[in-house]
Amino acid sequence: MNVAFDLLEQMYVTPGQFREWPDEVLFNCMIDMCVRFRDLPRAISLFNRMNRDSPQEQTRSLSKRHKSKLSQSQEPPRVTPSAVTYGIIIKAFGQENQLDSAFRVFCEMRRARLVPSTMTYGCLLQACVKNDDIKRAVEVFEQMKQDRVPMNTVIYTTMIKAFQKSYQLERALEIYETMLVEMQHNKEVAPNIVTFNSLLDCCIRCFDVGQATQIFLQMLEPDAPAACRPDLITFSIMIKGYCKQRNIEQAFKTQQMMEEAGIKSDFALYKSLIIGCVKNNQMEMALKVYQNMRALGIRSQNVYRLEKKSGQDACSERDSDPADLTEFHEICKQASGRHTKWRKNHFLL
Repeated sequence: MNVAFDLLEQMYVTPGQFREWPDEVLFNCMIDMCVRFRDLPRAISLFNRMNRDSPQEQTRSLSKRHKSKLSQSQEPPRVTPSAVTYGIIIKAFGQENQLDSAFRVFCEMRRARLVPSTMTYGCLLQACVKNDDIKRAVEVFEQMKQDRVPMNTVIYTTMIKAFQKSYQLERALEIYETMLVEMQHNKEVAPNIVTFNSLLDCCIRCFDVGQATQIFLQMLEPDAPAACRPDLITFSIMIKGYCKQRNIEQAFKTQQMMEEAGIKSDFALYKSLIIGCVKNNQMEMALKVYQNMRALGIRSQNVYRLEKKSGQDACSERDSDPADLTEFHEICKQASGRHTKWRKNHFLL
């Protein structure tokens, strides 16, 4: 990233080496790069440089030893932020849990007489959902409809995620039905796998396994679009739902269906099955699932982190010992409710 900033400086101090001056597209790429690297201060610095500086001030931050090389006839044109620029900055503030700042930038954009695009609204919606402010997300969504901003799959899916987080299944299903109606004349709003997975998770969170099963079966239909075919996340959600419903038999059938489709089980899926068995007092089955998982070499990512931190080999003797049940006991404790509070970087049920 430092190399990119050095090149940007060179474009101002030695313009003869380049065909053009830095433009809005270049600044957007630079700002987006900062956002991806979670360097918010640099992103804001570039944004402010576009937003407030005159052509002369845009070169004022350059080092003194290079300023003399820039003649008056070579003054760069002013670069102003576009709706895309504002959208990137809004996204950055959302990532850093600074929702008020994201709305402040959105208001600045309005004052600059720039029309918010679908992408801009999408960034603001995602910021609201990430910060669990569902009320504001709904307000932004309603404003989009009032302004007749074109909708797309990302916008609708973001709203489904909002209602998923707030346990509002009926409203999530309303959005889904709206997508099905609008996609008849607008393919830009067609549901994709992320839409379906968000909707399924909302059903499971709201303990409506029946509704989730109906949607899941729609995804399995032969004429279902390829973009909506179930993936590992889809099957994991359904298995977790069946385990919560204490329908262990259906959970194992779903795992078998998944593996027949060529999708391999991961640790989170096996953990759901083990906890489901434990809660149904099927300890022998739970142990069998755990031993099968160990035989396949599947382990918790937390074990890898601990071993890496302690300098142990990933394939330790303890891991190769099928009699070691330490991890199994930990999973059973979680099933019994003794270890229910986990940090975000751990697997959750």
